[in-house]
Amino acid sequence: MMWLALSALLLAQHCVNADTSVHILSKNYNQLITSSTLNWISESHYSASKELVIGGFETVPKEDGGTDTISRSIFVCRALHNGVWVAGARRDGENNCTVSLTGSVRTYERYQLLENVENAGRISWKNWTKYYTPVPGTVASSDRLYVARVTLEDEAMGKPVHYIGTLNAQDSLGIITYVKENGEESSSEKGQLLVETEPISYELGSVKLNNARSKATKRVPRTLGVATISNAGSAPGTMAEAFSYEYVYRLSWGQGHAMLRGLETKITLVNKTKLPDILWGIEFKENRTAVHTVEVHLEPGTAVNVTLHGTYATVETPYSGKLSSHYDDNSSINTRQIIDERQEDLVIDVTSEIGPVYFLGNFSLVPTPAPTPLAEPATTTTATSTTSRPETTPSLTTVPTTTRQQHYNLDDSQTEQQYSKENVGVDENSIVERPQGDDGGPQSLKDKNHDNSAANLSSALVTIVAAVLLTT
Repeated sequence: MMWLALSALLLAQHCVNADTSVHILSKNYNQLITSSTLNWISESHYSASKELVIGGFETVPKEDGGTDTISRSIFVCRALHNGVWVAGARRDGENNCTVSLTGSVRTYERYQLLENVENAGRISWKNWTKYYTPVPGTVASSDRLYVARVTLEDEAMGKPVHYIGTLNAQDSLGIITYVKENGEESSSEKGQLLVETEPISYELGSVKLNNARSKATKRVPRTLGVATISNAGSAPGTMAEAFSYEYVYRLSWGQGHAMLRGLETKITLVNKTKLPDILWGIEFKENRTAVHTVEVHLEPGTAVNVTLHGTYATVETPYSGKLSSHYDDNSSINTRQIIDERQEDLVIDVTSEIGPVYFLGNFSLVPTPAPTPLAEPATTTTATSTTSRPETTPSLTTVPTTTRQQHYNLDDSQTEQQYSKENVGVDENSIVERPQGDDGGPQSLKDKNHDNSAANLSSALVTIVAAVLLTT
């Protein structure tokens, strides 16, 4: 007795912990593959939000005892019957699954129901006879056992009745076994098989990027380039240096729910902008080269050292969109809303670090202008001290940092910009290039807070010379 109780406990535990994946017949007819839209769920995990697969209907009298009738749904279920998962029926309003195989009929209180996840699967019942093999997409309850049903006419009600059972493909040419109303097993050499038709492509439309919740992770600082910008001419001018750098770009639109990996997917933003096609669930990867230009205003005969910095990071952006599945018969199921996360590996936070201005002739630093005197200019006596040259002459490679230009930024606290394949600055509805402004455009050496630009240097030198002449 103890051994029987232990066996029953182990069997019940196996039923609870069993694999919930649904397997369907592949196109090569030789093996079962995992469905992307169907799932077996335990009866204890069922809720009204689950989309159960309805195997048929039956007409029954109302409980008030009158002559009126109602139509009752019959759901597809399976139970572990003699160590094998066998398909059967669970009637709406009841809490058991009735199955039958090889003459043995049993009703189980512990079983699994067939769920169509998010109602994403395209399923149908297709005719079968013993002279035909199951078609690709036929849903299996276990190896060589398939979900089937037999439809008979109810003479009393005058309406068809569906009996859900199992096709045993191991038995000769195959036979469907099911349970009749009287609780006895019956069989048939023809009926219908439950088939899932897989899509051939997807279309993801009305995509809205939630940039307010973007975040950058896995940050790796990088030095993108080092260069010297100089003005060897005879007049002041704006000089430019184009920095070219390489990185590995990666893009993923997530996995989605109840979606098949590897299918071609067209993506359209909410503003009708079409993005390049992708293979769903497969990361896109390529080597990319980007160019960033730094501009500075220099006086004749001067130069600065510039270092370009950046951060190689993973940018995660939630998004929503409407998904449509396309099939080889040119039909589509109803679109459904999906919410997922797009991930991009790319270079962000590009900044230019600009050193102090120095003379090309002797590499000495260009002096900064004297502070504005508090007294009248005629009484100024400190002009000579402002024209003295520094005693130390820094080399080209050791010029200290004085300015750090911010090109664009994305951090965990402020994530208003999304960086895409071609552009910078994407809002939720479109991908548009952000115009450059004072905070994102070319960097001038002019320091607006301290008034120490090269332009002010010329005027300061004139003032100094004039003061010296007045005192001599």
